[in-house]
Amino acid sequence: MSQNQDPKNIDQLIREFSFLKSGVMSKFAMTSKAWQKALLISLVTWLPLAIASLVTNEFFYTSGEITFVKDFEIHVRFLFVVPLFALLQEPMTNYFRAFFKTTQGRLDPDSWPDLADLIKKGQRMISMIWPDILIVIMVYTLAILNWDDAKLVDTGKGYLIDLETGDIRFAGYYYLLVSFPIFQLLIVRWLGRWFMWVYSLVKLSKLPIRIDVANVDLIGGLTYLSFIPFMFSFIFLGFSAVVSVNFGLEIAYHGAKLSDYYFHTIAYILIITSLLYSPLLLFMPKLSKSRFKAIHRMGNFVSDHNRAFENKWINQDQQKDDDILGSADPSSMADLGGSYDPVLNMKAIPINYRIFVTSCGIIFLPFIPLIFTKYSLQQLIEILSKAVMG
Repeated sequence: MSQNQDPKNIDQLIREFSFLKSGVMSKFAMTSKAWQKALLISLVTWLPLAIASLVTNEFFYTSGEITFVKDFEIHVRFLFVVPLFALLQEPMTNYFRAFFKTTQGRLDPDSWPDLADLIKKGQRMISMIWPDILIVIMVYTLAILNWDDAKLVDTGKGYLIDLETGDIRFAGYYYLLVSFPIFQLLIVRWLGRWFMWVYSLVKLSKLPIRIDVANVDLIGGLTYLSFIPFMFSFIFLGFSAVVSVNFGLEIAYHGAKLSDYYFHTIAYILIITSLLYSPLLLFMPKLSKSRFKAIHRMGNFVSDHNRAFENKWINQDQQKDDDILGSADPSSMADLGGSYDPVLNMKAIPINYRIFVTSCGIIFLPFIPLIFTKYSLQQLIEILSKAVMG
């Protein structure tokens, strides 16, 4: 076994893999707890806006439609989504480490160097600083080029802009130049990590991963692949929160109805969840090929076993009544049939449907409060009571 194939070296690469080693905040992230980083980013993006709105007396009262207190979009973005993105780095790191470790166990030692190379490339991809710098330059360039369209006139948020003169307040400048760019940076960074995951799947789908055709999960033992998209569901939970609060603002302040967004919500959930899990379809050829071979091989083996059992216990001319008592042969028949059933029922799509449905539920969660824009709590209780009691 070569040095590159030493499992200790791969184990070290897996242990050192981390999403905390990413971007311009990597040094701070490695020396701070997750909640400290989440709190800091949240305060940097939200607190100055709150203070500025207090100074201009736009915190509770406003010359526009939406006060700072009632601007749920700002609160959701910077008090929920931003810290959520920061807090998810550590659990996502743990899931990726488990993913690489399980994959190592499904590869022959000859393929371990390929896995080690993939882990190194993945870490380099998420550790580079220049994409963050490029994103910041792009964000500010677009802001300058479209400054006239970014004056927030149509938002009705008087704490960001003086609606009478059209002059942007300090809170507006801070939002456009600090808070919103940080929010965009976090979004793009997580999307970059998602593409790193897709890249990893593309490479792994070409490696000789062992398919356990008799595994009870009915997808060749590849259920572990679904856990990474499941974790990314919490990232898109943040996106859903932003989409939901925008729907809510349209309903509350611009005359929209909840029914206007039924189709949009369902389509959004199904499209996002499908995109999350669609990269797993790269393993369909492996599953289909393994199932085809297993059905033929195990089918022949089961037939031979059944024929031998029949010749021994059914077709023999003479047998004692107690010959079969205590024999392991009937148990062998049952065990063999139980092993063959997963092969026959094996699916070509390597997606755990329970995890998939759970992801749909997670992404849907932020849309539930929109129900209260149409029904009061009392009305909902009455509706549920009638549905249950008849």
